[in-house]
Amino acid sequence: MLAQFGMSIPLVAAPMAGGPTTPAMVSAANQAGALGMLAAGYKTVEAVEAEITKIRAEGIPFGGSFMSVGSMSGPGEETGARGKGKAIYFFDPNKHLIEIRTYAA
Repeated sequence: MLAQFGMSIPLVAAPMAGGPTTPAMVSAANQAGALGMLAAGYKTVEAVEAEITKIRAEGIPFGGSFMSVGSMSGPGEETGARGKGKAIYFFDPNKHLIEIRTYAA
């Protein structure tokens, strides 16, 4: 498995959402023999695309951690068309708002 991912040591540089994970960190992890991971959480689609393009230009293997956040408060109780339930919202890669909702029985 190490060879498959271009690794010489069994180490994955964990993605850290919110800013600390950069293309430079992914590259440094690769140079050290590990697998660098790019965090995409809390970034715009355009920012993630730019960072992926920069890493791909180096021709190195890397991974990504993608999460969708629609509300900084996370899932919460709301009253929808069919009554009370929990809902979360997020945007898909095409910037469409997605709602996932559960209703109380």
